[in-house]
Amino acid sequence: MYACRVRALLVSSALLLLAFAACGDTGPSRDSIATVDVAHPGTTLPEDFLGLSFEASVLGSARWAPSGSNLPALLANLGIGHLRFGGSSLDRRVRPVPDGDLQRLGSLTAATGWWVDLGLTLGRFDASAAATEAAAAARLIGPGLGTVAIGNEPDLFAADRTLRPNGYDYGDYRKDVVAYRAALVATAPAVRLSGPDTAGLDWLPAYARDHPAELSFLTQHFYPLTRCGGGRPTIADLFSAATKRRQLATIDATIAAAHAAALPVRLNEVNSASCGGQDGVSNSLASALWIADFLLTAGERGVAGVDLHGGLAACRGYTPLCAPGAAGSVAAAQPGIDPVADASLGAAGGEGPLAAQPDFYGLLLVHQLKGGRWLRVTSTRPSPLSEFAVVMPDGSIRVVLVNPAPTRAGVVIRAGGHRAVSRVLRLTGPSLSATSGVRLGGSAVAPDGTWKPRSERNHTATAAETRVDIPAASAAVVTLSR
Repeated sequence: MYACRVRALLVSSALLLLAFAACGDTGPSRDSIATVDVAHPGTTLPEDFLGLSFEASVLGSARWAPSGSNLPALLANLGIGHLRFGGSSLDRRVRPVPDGDLQRLGSLTAATGWWVDLGLTLGRFDASAAATEAAAAARLIGPGLGTVAIGNEPDLFAADRTLRPNGYDYGDYRKDVVAYRAALVATAPAVRLSGPDTAGLDWLPAYARDHPAELSFLTQHFYPLTRCGGGRPTIADLFSAATKRRQLATIDATIAAAHAAALPVRLNEVNSASCGGQDGVSNSLASALWIADFLLTAGERGVAGVDLHGGLAACRGYTPLCAPGAAGSVAAAQPGIDPVADASLGAAGGEGPLAAQPDFYGLLLVHQLKGGRWLRVTSTRPSPLSEFAVVMPDGSIRVVLVNPAPTRAGVVIRAGGHRAVSRVLRLTGPSLSATSGVRLGGSAVAPDGTWKPRSERNHTATAAETRVDIPAASAAVVTLSR
């Protein structure tokens, strides 16, 4: 049956239900048993685990000003976290960030407790200007400035003749970092550094080895799929076995490089498909479920934080937040970049409220586990279902069950005497491909940015276990107390 399910996930999303039907799995299935090892808690999921990544081109948006904006309320739903500014637009900037833009970020961090990780332009080499910008950021953002980073995806510079017409390798990059670092020490000595913000893994171990004393944390980007070059990723691609293997390989290689240098690591630019994402996939319930699964997998394996990439403009492609009605910037403004990227990743004009996209609900779900210590979960049978568990500071157990399949899953949870269900929050939507109607805890994020979930008690408990039903294309956070 498991092999049949895997084959089903490899077909196009439009045929998912038919493929599972062919496997004879459309009706109720035998419950799986998820056993939680409550006796051996592991590391803690950090309070600042979550973050949002943006193109540097949106720094001028008036929406960063906390007064009259719903952005502080939206961020409050996620606790504290990081706002990272970089992306492909970073190294194509000519002018430094104006003081007014940095002041807005300072006001936002003061109002929310979030930190800013600011990219410095490297594509057009100017160490002195970058150091001056970092000093201004330290002064105007104040304690809300987390780190600065030197360039964005420098391992791809060699492929862009507008940035480096004579080629570019790791040796060139290291020389540039040394020059930028010297300028920073002279002009903004208190500013902390993160990096290398690479797209691939080839440079990461060397960078971690060469610059450990300078870094607050190591950074790496990851997109399992791509829209670049005419790619058309599907929902089935997002949950395929091949995608899962790429995810685990990237997470483990990044952690290995960081551990060798005794550094924490953030995956500081992540989403489902590069070049803006795929409409109907990257902005769907499927994407929200994938985000919950990927982020929890990364956190469980030792990643200190993940920043989800997006924009402040059109509600297309991938973006956790968007401006309803915005058209975005000019389509296909960059060669090789899909118009969806330009539409969703820009900064819409005006000062209207931002709306939560399906991706945001995946972040909301992960937030429910922050501060908890990881617990090992074992299951009686392999399936598309993903299972995670933590013990919270109050002693309760929270179990997350993610079901991307078009069939329900019954799960019996055994958690060492924890069986009284105090809360069940469900991540739901009309269908796996739904781009609207996504809810967590039965509630949508309101126009003012607030979110007020409703709990349910759809379960059966005995002296030793709790049974929870996980409908097709949904996830649940189950809180158990003794």
